[in-house]
Amino acid sequence: MQVARHTVIKSRTRLMGHVQRVTPAICAVAADVEAVEQWWQGKQLKVVKHSAGTEYTSCLKKMEGDDEGGRQGKAARLLESRGLNTVASGPLLRCVMLNAARLDYDSRINFDSLASVADVTRYEISDPSDVVARVQGADVVMNKEMPIPAELIQDFPPSVKLICEAGTGFNNIDTAAARTKGISVCNIPTYATEAMAHMAITLIMALSCSLVPQSQALHAGNRVHMKQCHLGTLPHFELTGKTVGLIGGLGTIGLRVAAMSLALGMRVVASSRSAPVGMRDDGIEVVGMDDLLARSDFVSLHCPLNAHTKGLIDASAIAKMKPTAFIINTARGSIIDQPALVNALSEKQIAGAALDVFGEGSAPPPALPDDSPLYKLENLILTPHIGWQRLEARQRVVEMCAENIKAFASGEQVNKSIEPPFSGDACGDGYSQKLAFDVE
Repeated sequence: MQVARHTVIKSRTRLMGHVQRVTPAICAVAADVEAVEQWWQGKQLKVVKHSAGTEYTSCLKKMEGDDEGGRQGKAARLLESRGLNTVASGPLLRCVMLNAARLDYDSRINFDSLASVADVTRYEISDPSDVVARVQGADVVMNKEMPIPAELIQDFPPSVKLICEAGTGFNNIDTAAARTKGISVCNIPTYATEAMAHMAITLIMALSCSLVPQSQALHAGNRVHMKQCHLGTLPHFELTGKTVGLIGGLGTIGLRVAAMSLALGMRVVASSRSAPVGMRDDGIEVVGMDDLLARSDFVSLHCPLNAHTKGLIDASAIAKMKPTAFIINTARGSIIDQPALVNALSEKQIAGAALDVFGEGSAPPPALPDDSPLYKLENLILTPHIGWQRLEARQRVVEMCAENIKAFASGEQVNKSIEPPFSGDACGDGYSQKLAFDVE
């Protein structure tokens, strides 16, 4: 048996699982290593001989026309088809994090999983003018919600092959420009499903008992509710039997909101661009948009921001709602026509609203000016796009980004939002749109 390389490791523990990275050796599962020399004498190191090395090198030489990542991925799959459970492990991909502080603003997030699959350069905040210089030499650009327009992408160096959006929505990235440049884009469709569903339900429950107005009055020194032991004319009602209308409600997050609403005894109606109208087996009734607006006690938005949904909730849509109804937006601010909403809330055309997003553009929402009319509305709850920010969700997004980068390096297709139109590309041929119909 010919042994191509020797990989030195320090303990038997690493040998018994996947050896994740020993550059530039070939990593293998211990069960597939045909020759292992082990001895334990004080601090004596152990040497593992990987018999797959020679065959792997031969596989690479047959694929010289492909890029490095493609060659490694195809070689690994070829070896696996021959019964060798091996993966290629050359130098780690170089990853630049443009705005790590958006995820780790409280220094509570662990990035070890990312460091195990990529050589990471971390920037807490990046100004748009810094981006092109900072991605020089990088294979992967990791980003959280910061706009990456065409004028930046077209100046990216040829080394950049993947933009990893650390979230679900990717309307902040010019995917057409990325595709033209031959850059794949991936996202994390499910990392904040529970957090976002909890946020929507939290806002529904708070609106149903006027929780925020009570607290505001108390902290302003107004103790009238405490003294009279009731809320006067403020809304205060049970959710059982009420109807929640979910716009984009058949996506991953919308379905979780639906399940939680049904558990509270609510009726759930949802709009859909493709599902047939009628009652589903899961208790959700699919209806037309006008019907949803007219019937709902709460209208909750869970659709992406695009050309079809921008300004979807305008003055005419609000006019179709009950005067006792509420709007909840945890998706993207521009789905609602903000001046129309301000007018409706000021004139009490609807009972109230709760916004976790607001204003123009992608997330995070731009800071509201100090004189914003939203601040003056007593029947509005405002939160600064915190729905996705629960600790567990932020840690999960790092883990899932690491999985995406690892899969990309191995030539697999995971959570691709777009792919470059390469024939025979290691990650799959052609172009595919994101399937998830919701945003965090």
